[in-house]
Amino acid sequence: MEPKFIPVFSGGTGRSGTTLVGKILGKHPRVHAGKPYEIKFLTGRDGLLDLLGNNLNSEQSQKNNAKKFSTFFSSSSRPNATLRQVTGFHTKITQDWWQRQGKRGGTAGLVQGFDFEDLERKLATLESEYFTHPVCSTRKFFYDFIASNKYIARAEFVVDTTPTNIERSGQISQFLTNAKFIHMQRDGRDTISSVLQEPWGPSDPMKAIQWWKSKVLNAKTATSTLPSDSILDVSLEDLVGKKKEIMYAKLLGFLDLEDAQEMRNYLENEVNSENAHLGRWKEDPLLDQRFQKKFQEARKELANLGVVLSQSID
Repeated sequence: MEPKFIPVFSGGTGRSGTTLVGKILGKHPRVHAGKPYEIKFLTGRDGLLDLLGNNLNSEQSQKNNAKKFSTFFSSSSRPNATLRQVTGFHTKITQDWWQRQGKRGGTAGLVQGFDFEDLERKLATLESEYFTHPVCSTRKFFYDFIASNKYIARAEFVVDTTPTNIERSGQISQFLTNAKFIHMQRDGRDTISSVLQEPWGPSDPMKAIQWWKSKVLNAKTATSTLPSDSILDVSLEDLVGKKKEIMYAKLLGFLDLEDAQEMRNYLENEVNSENAHLGRWKEDPLLDQRFQKKFQEARKELANLGVVLSQSID
Protein backbone atom coordinates (compact mmCIF):
# COMPACT_ATOMS: atom_id res chain seq x y z
CA MET A 1 0.00 0.00 0.00
CA GLU A 2 1.09 3.58 -0.63
CA PRO A 3 1.49 5.46 2.69
CA LYS A 4 -0.69 8.56 2.99
CA PHE A 5 1.89 10.44 5.05
CA ILE A 6 5.36 10.14 6.56
CA PRO A 7 5.31 9.23 10.26
CA VAL A 8 7.84 11.08 12.41
CA PHE A 9 8.60 9.47 15.76
CA SER A 10 10.10 11.60 18.51
CA GLY A 11 11.43 9.60 21.42
CA GLY A 12 13.96 9.44 24.22
CA THR A 13 14.30 8.41 27.82
CA GLY A 14 11.14 10.15 28.91
CA ARG A 15 11.18 13.74 30.23
CA SER A 16 13.74 14.53 27.54
CA GLY A 17 11.84 16.99 25.33
CA THR A 18 9.99 14.59 23.03
CA THR A 19 6.73 16.53 23.28
CA LEU A 20 8.47 19.89 22.90
CA VAL A 21 9.94 19.00 19.51
CA GLY A 22 6.50 17.73 18.49
CA LYS A 23 4.95 21.06 19.42
CA ILE A 24 7.60 22.94 17.44
CA LEU A 25 7.14 20.84 14.32
CA GLY A 26 3.37 20.95 14.70
CA LYS A 27 3.45 24.69 14.00
CA HIS A 28 4.52 24.00 10.41
CA PRO A 29 1.66 23.88 7.87
CA ARG A 30 2.90 20.62 6.36
CA VAL A 31 3.11 18.84 9.73
CA HIS A 32 0.46 17.50 12.11
CA ALA A 33 1.20 16.93 15.80
CA GLY A 34 -1.11 16.67 18.78
CA LYS A 35 -4.62 15.51 19.66
CA PRO A 36 -3.02 13.36 20.91
CA TYR A 37 0.75 13.86 20.98
CA GLU A 38 1.22 10.26 22.11
CA ILE A 39 -0.78 7.55 20.33
CA LYS A 40 0.67 4.79 22.56
CA PHE A 41 -0.98 1.94 20.61
CA LEU A 42 2.10 1.27 18.49
CA THR A 43 4.87 0.85 21.08
CA GLY A 44 2.83 0.38 24.26
CA ARG A 45 2.60 -2.98 25.97
CA ASP A 46 0.26 -5.23 23.96
CA GLY A 47 0.33 -2.67 21.14
CA LEU A 48 0.72 -3.21 17.41
CA LEU A 49 4.41 -4.06 17.58
CA ASP A 50 3.77 -6.68 20.26
CA LEU A 51 0.90 -8.03 18.18
CA LEU A 52 3.26 -8.47 15.25
CA GLY A 53 5.99 -10.17 17.26
CA ASN A 54 8.31 -12.13 14.97
CA ASN A 55 6.16 -11.60 11.90
CA LEU A 56 8.34 -8.66 10.86
CA ASN A 57 11.37 -10.95 10.82
CA SER A 58 9.39 -13.46 8.76
CA GLU A 59 8.43 -10.76 6.29
CA GLN A 60 12.06 -9.67 5.91
CA SER A 61 13.15 -13.26 5.44
CA GLN A 62 10.57 -13.69 2.68
CA LYS A 63 11.80 -10.55 0.95
CA ASN A 64 15.38 -11.78 1.10
CA ASN A 65 14.36 -15.13 -0.35
CA ALA A 66 12.38 -13.39 -3.05
CA LYS A 67 15.46 -11.46 -4.10
CA LYS A 68 17.66 -14.55 -3.96
CA PHE A 69 15.40 -16.78 -6.02
CA SER A 70 13.64 -14.07 -8.06
CA THR A 71 10.33 -15.39 -6.81
CA PHE A 72 7.40 -13.29 -5.56
CA PHE A 73 6.45 -13.76 -1.94
CA SER A 74 3.58 -11.92 -0.25
CA SER A 75 4.02 -10.51 3.25
CA SER A 76 1.32 -12.80 4.62
CA SER A 77 3.63 -14.55 7.07
CA ARG A 78 2.11 -16.89 9.58
CA PRO A 79 0.75 -14.94 12.55
CA ASN A 80 2.31 -15.73 15.92
CA ALA A 81 -0.31 -13.87 17.99
CA THR A 82 -3.24 -15.71 19.47
CA LEU A 83 -6.88 -14.65 19.28
CA ARG A 84 -6.52 -13.63 22.92
CA GLN A 85 -3.72 -11.21 22.02
CA VAL A 86 -5.73 -9.71 19.17
CA THR A 87 -8.68 -9.28 21.51
CA GLY A 88 -6.32 -7.76 24.06
CA PHE A 89 -5.17 -5.14 21.57
CA HIS A 90 -8.82 -4.32 20.85
CA THR A 91 -9.47 -3.83 24.56
CA LYS A 92 -6.41 -1.64 25.15
CA ILE A 93 -7.02 0.70 22.20
CA THR A 94 -10.72 1.11 22.95
CA GLN A 95 -10.20 1.61 26.68
CA ASP A 96 -6.74 2.45 28.08
CA TRP A 97 -5.41 4.29 25.05
CA TRP A 98 -8.75 5.72 23.99
CA GLN A 99 -9.39 7.94 26.99
CA ARG A 100 -7.57 8.73 30.21
CA GLN A 101 -7.14 11.66 32.56
CA GLY A 102 -4.64 14.22 31.36
CA LYS A 103 -1.58 15.08 33.39
CA ARG A 104 -2.85 18.61 34.01
CA GLY A 105 -6.51 17.66 34.14
CA GLY A 106 -8.92 17.30 31.27
CA THR A 107 -9.07 14.37 28.89
CA ALA A 108 -6.15 12.73 27.12
CA GLY A 109 -5.91 9.86 24.65
CA LEU A 110 -7.06 9.00 21.17
CA VAL A 111 -10.51 10.42 21.90
CA GLN A 112 -9.00 13.88 21.33
CA GLY A 113 -8.73 13.41 17.58
CA PHE A 114 -10.50 10.26 16.45
CA ASP A 115 -14.03 8.89 16.03
CA PHE A 116 -14.86 5.81 18.11
CA GLU A 117 -17.25 4.23 15.59
CA ASP A 118 -14.64 4.62 12.87
CA LEU A 119 -12.06 2.98 15.13
CA GLU A 120 -14.38 0.03 15.69
CA ARG A 121 -14.86 -0.40 11.93
CA LYS A 122 -11.12 -0.35 11.33
CA LEU A 123 -10.56 -2.82 14.16
CA ALA A 124 -13.13 -5.17 12.64
CA THR A 125 -11.22 -5.07 9.34
CA LEU A 126 -7.92 -5.69 11.13
CA GLU A 127 -9.31 -8.64 13.05
CA SER A 128 -10.83 -10.21 9.94
CA GLU A 129 -7.56 -9.98 8.00
CA TYR A 130 -4.89 -10.41 10.68
CA PHE A 131 -4.66 -14.19 10.75
CA THR A 132 -4.19 -14.31 6.97
CA HIS A 133 -2.04 -11.23 6.47
CA PRO A 134 -0.62 -10.17 9.86
CA VAL A 135 1.91 -7.59 8.67
CA CYS A 136 -0.12 -6.09 5.83
CA SER A 137 -3.28 -5.81 7.94
CA THR A 138 -1.56 -4.14 10.89
CA ARG A 139 0.37 -1.77 8.63
CA LYS A 140 -2.84 -0.80 6.81
CA PHE A 141 -4.59 -0.29 10.14
CA PHE A 142 -1.86 2.07 11.33
CA TYR A 143 -1.83 4.29 8.25
CA ASP A 144 -5.61 4.31 7.76
CA PHE A 145 -6.40 5.00 11.39
CA ILE A 146 -3.84 7.79 11.83
CA ALA A 147 -5.02 9.37 8.56
CA SER A 148 -8.54 9.54 10.00
CA ASN A 149 -7.52 12.05 12.69
CA LYS A 150 -10.01 14.95 12.59
CA TYR A 151 -7.23 17.54 12.62
CA ILE A 152 -4.73 16.03 10.23
CA ALA A 153 -6.07 17.81 7.10
CA ARG A 154 -3.55 17.21 4.31
CA ALA A 155 -0.41 17.04 6.43
CA GLU A 156 2.53 15.33 4.78
CA PHE A 157 4.14 14.49 8.13
CA VAL A 158 2.50 13.19 11.31
CA VAL A 159 4.46 13.39 14.56
CA ASP A 160 4.09 11.04 17.52
CA THR A 161 6.01 11.81 20.72
CA THR A 162 5.71 8.60 22.73
CA PRO A 163 9.13 8.32 24.49
CA THR A 164 9.51 4.58 23.83
CA ASN A 165 9.53 5.26 20.08
CA ILE A 166 13.33 5.39 20.12
CA GLU A 167 13.80 2.19 22.11
CA ARG A 168 11.69 0.38 19.52
CA SER A 169 12.85 2.36 16.49
CA GLY A 170 14.42 -0.69 14.87
CA GLN A 171 11.10 -2.51 14.85
CA ILE A 172 9.18 0.59 13.79
CA SER A 173 11.57 1.19 10.88
CA GLN A 174 11.03 -2.37 9.68
CA PHE A 175 7.27 -2.06 10.07
CA LEU A 176 6.92 1.46 8.60
CA THR A 177 9.72 1.79 6.10
CA ASN A 178 9.17 5.51 5.43
CA ALA A 179 9.38 6.43 9.13
CA LYS A 180 11.63 9.20 10.43
CA PHE A 181 13.02 9.42 13.97
CA ILE A 182 14.05 12.28 16.22
CA HIS A 183 16.10 11.12 19.18
CA MET A 184 15.70 13.67 21.97
CA GLN A 185 18.50 13.70 24.53
CA ARG A 186 18.80 15.61 27.78
CA ASP A 187 21.27 15.88 30.63
CA GLY A 188 20.62 12.69 32.58
CA ARG A 189 20.58 14.54 35.89
CA ASP A 190 17.75 16.78 34.71
CA THR A 191 15.94 13.76 33.31
CA ILE A 192 16.21 11.90 36.61
CA SER A 193 15.20 14.94 38.65
CA SER A 194 12.07 15.24 36.50
CA VAL A 195 11.27 11.51 36.42
CA LEU A 196 11.43 11.25 40.21
CA GLN A 197 8.31 13.43 40.31
CA GLU A 198 6.35 11.18 37.94
CA PRO A 199 4.06 8.37 39.15
CA TRP A 200 5.30 6.05 36.41
CA GLY A 201 9.03 6.45 37.07
CA PRO A 202 11.45 5.23 39.74
CA SER A 203 11.15 7.03 43.07
CA ASP A 204 14.64 6.26 44.36
CA PRO A 205 17.51 8.37 42.89
CA MET A 206 19.96 5.45 42.80
CA LYS A 207 17.48 3.21 41.03
CA ALA A 208 16.73 6.09 38.69
CA ILE A 209 20.36 6.10 37.55
CA GLN A 210 20.06 2.47 36.51
CA TRP A 211 16.70 3.20 34.84
CA TRP A 212 18.26 6.08 32.88
CA LYS A 213 21.34 4.07 31.94
CA SER A 214 19.18 1.20 30.67
CA LYS A 215 17.08 3.58 28.58
CA VAL A 216 20.17 5.17 27.05
CA LEU A 217 21.69 1.79 26.16
CA ASN A 218 18.43 0.53 24.68
CA ALA A 219 18.26 3.64 22.52
CA LYS A 220 21.83 3.18 21.30
CA THR A 221 21.17 -0.45 20.36
CA ALA A 222 17.93 0.33 18.54
CA THR A 223 19.14 3.37 16.60
CA SER A 224 22.37 1.70 15.49
CA THR A 225 20.38 -0.25 12.88
CA LEU A 226 18.64 2.77 11.34
CA PRO A 227 19.64 4.36 8.02
CA SER A 228 21.53 7.58 8.75
CA ASP A 229 19.05 9.70 6.80
CA SER A 230 16.11 8.46 8.90
CA ILE A 231 17.27 9.71 12.30
CA LEU A 232 18.19 13.06 13.79
CA ASP A 233 19.82 13.39 17.22
CA VAL A 234 18.66 16.50 19.08
CA SER A 235 20.06 17.76 22.37
CA LEU A 236 17.42 19.56 24.42
CA GLU A 237 20.14 21.86 25.72
CA ASP A 238 21.00 22.88 22.15
CA LEU A 239 17.37 23.18 21.07
CA VAL A 240 16.46 25.66 23.81
CA GLY A 241 19.83 27.34 24.22
CA LYS A 242 22.44 29.20 22.23
CA LYS A 243 22.34 26.69 19.36
CA LYS A 244 18.59 27.12 18.88
CA GLU A 245 18.92 28.49 15.34
CA ILE A 246 21.27 25.68 14.33
CA MET A 247 18.88 23.05 15.64
CA TYR A 248 15.93 24.79 13.99
CA ALA A 249 17.73 24.59 10.64
CA LYS A 250 18.52 20.92 11.25
CA LEU A 251 14.87 20.11 11.96
CA LEU A 252 13.80 21.83 8.75
CA GLY A 253 16.50 20.10 6.73
CA PHE A 254 15.76 16.68 8.21
CA LEU A 255 12.18 16.77 6.91
CA ASP A 256 12.97 18.96 3.89
CA LEU A 257 10.68 21.71 5.18
CA GLU A 258 10.80 25.36 4.25
CA ASP A 259 10.96 28.05 6.94
CA ALA A 260 7.51 28.79 8.42
CA GLN A 261 6.72 31.95 10.35
CA GLU A 262 4.39 30.34 12.90
CA MET A 263 6.97 27.67 13.66
CA ARG A 264 9.73 30.26 14.00
CA ASN A 265 7.58 32.46 16.23
CA TYR A 266 6.86 29.56 18.55
CA LEU A 267 10.56 28.71 18.73
CA GLU A 268 11.53 32.29 19.54
CA ASN A 269 8.74 33.05 22.02
CA GLU A 270 8.11 29.77 23.83
CA VAL A 271 11.26 27.67 23.56
CA ASN A 272 13.90 28.66 26.10
CA SER A 273 16.03 27.20 28.88
CA GLU A 274 13.73 28.52 31.60
CA ASN A 275 10.63 26.80 30.23
CA ALA A 276 12.66 23.63 29.66
CA HIS A 277 13.89 23.72 33.28
CA LEU A 278 17.53 23.22 32.34
CA GLY A 279 19.74 22.60 35.33
CA ARG A 280 16.85 21.68 37.61
CA TRP A 281 18.99 18.97 39.14
CA LYS A 282 21.13 21.59 40.91
CA GLU A 283 18.21 22.55 43.14
CA ASP A 284 17.02 18.99 43.76
CA PRO A 285 17.81 17.90 47.34
CA LEU A 286 17.38 14.23 46.38
CA LEU A 287 20.40 14.42 44.06
CA ASP A 288 23.03 14.60 46.79
CA GLN A 289 26.78 13.97 46.64
CA ARG A 290 26.29 10.21 46.79
CA PHE A 291 24.00 10.47 43.79
CA GLN A 292 26.45 12.70 41.90
CA LYS A 293 29.27 10.23 42.40
CA LYS A 294 27.19 7.29 41.22
CA PHE A 295 25.85 9.26 38.26
CA GLN A 296 29.34 10.22 37.05
CA GLU A 297 30.36 6.56 37.26
CA ALA A 298 27.39 5.66 35.06
CA ARG A 299 28.34 8.41 32.60
CA LYS A 300 31.87 7.02 32.31
CA GLU A 301 30.55 3.50 31.76
CA LEU A 302 28.30 4.75 28.95
CA ALA A 303 31.13 6.80 27.42
CA ASN A 304 33.32 3.69 27.38
CA LEU A 305 30.56 1.99 25.40
CA GLY A 306 30.61 4.78 22.82
CA VAL A 307 27.51 6.61 23.99
CA VAL A 308 27.58 10.39 23.41
CA LEU A 309 25.54 12.10 26.11
CA SER A 310 23.85 15.46 26.35
CA GLN A 311 24.92 17.59 29.31
CA SER A 312 23.95 21.03 30.60
CA ILE A 313 26.53 23.54 31.71
CA ASP A 314 27.61 22.80 35.28
